[in-house]
Amino acid sequence: MYTAVYMGDTGRDYGAFIAGTFGTVEEAIKAVREGLKECFNHPIGGEVIDEATGKIIIVISPTGEIEEDRRENR
Repeated sequence: MYTAVYMGDTGRDYGAFIAGTFGTVEEAIKAVREGLKECFNHPIGGEVIDEATGKIIIVISPTGEIEEDRRENR
């Protein structure tokens, strides 16, 4: 399972938001990107966290692009 987290200013709230927990990395990345679109005032970025290890495995830029992929076997 993978948790999707994004950070930014939605115009209503400012902070870190949990987009949800997903079964695949791809679903979690999509959720982070959708969340960042809501942060039109000031998107900061996002992360995908592997719930099995607790490690941040994907770092996503404010534009929704993958900045860093920390998975060992891609």
